[in-house]
Amino acid sequence: MAPPISAATTFTVGTDDGRQVPIDLTEPLAGPERGPPLATDVETVQRKDGVVVIRIPGFDDPKYEEAAITAIRGVENTRPILLDLRDNSGGSSPGKLLSAIMTNPYRGTLVSTPMTIAKSDASNSFNGSIPALPITMMRSGPDITLPFTDAWKGKMALLINGGSASACEDFALRFKDGKRGLVFGEPSFGSTGQPYFVRFPEFGMSFRVSTKREYFPDGRQFEGVGVEPDVSIPLTRDELRNGIDIQLELAAKAVLAE
Repeated sequence: MAPPISAATTFTVGTDDGRQVPIDLTEPLAGPERGPPLATDVETVQRKDGVVVIRIPGFDDPKYEEAAITAIRGVENTRPILLDLRDNSGGSSPGKLLSAIMTNPYRGTLVSTPMTIAKSDASNSFNGSIPALPITMMRSGPDITLPFTDAWKGKMALLINGGSASACEDFALRFKDGKRGLVFGEPSFGSTGQPYFVRFPEFGMSFRVSTKREYFPDGRQFEGVGVEPDVSIPLTRDELRNGIDIQLELAAKAVLAE
């Protein structure tokens, strides 16, 4: 009988971004690990250092976008705003919010999507040779949007992380392309929207697949990459242990120094 294999108590985990994270299972826990507080509604925090933090939990309900616009317009142009979009999983692209803050022209994504041609589909259906992927693709973009004259013109920055996805990335990408301000935190999720839904109600299941492939305005890959922050502020284990929002504190400090 072979001797039991003992599990390692110390090892190193490699991450997709090239980091090497040491793990020590013998290290005693100092308490329950907890992350930074997540917003359930649009929240405005007037910090003592002068930075106004506006947390936006999602864009899946128009009320969030409307509340964010109202909050921004209520801030004096002399005070910097930090939009906290961490773990904002998206919804509908917030075009009204972009119109309310963008002060320079900005581009959207370059999009390609499959096309089907009825004659080809009919021929394939007779021959039984339906191709796995369409031969014809349609490409559009990147579109350019001009700023509105009444946009809020004060200093502004974003804070994102890996939970910032879909329509939230639409916002962050355009914010960064229009050079509206610095983006802090961690790379966003790297996802696309407009999925094709197939529902199986009898099983309580559904399936969805993206109907488009998106790229950055300059043609670089977007899916699986996401929006890279201008200033990387990774979430650390110590931060989770202590419950101190180091990402927010460092981002606010950098906004003031900009």
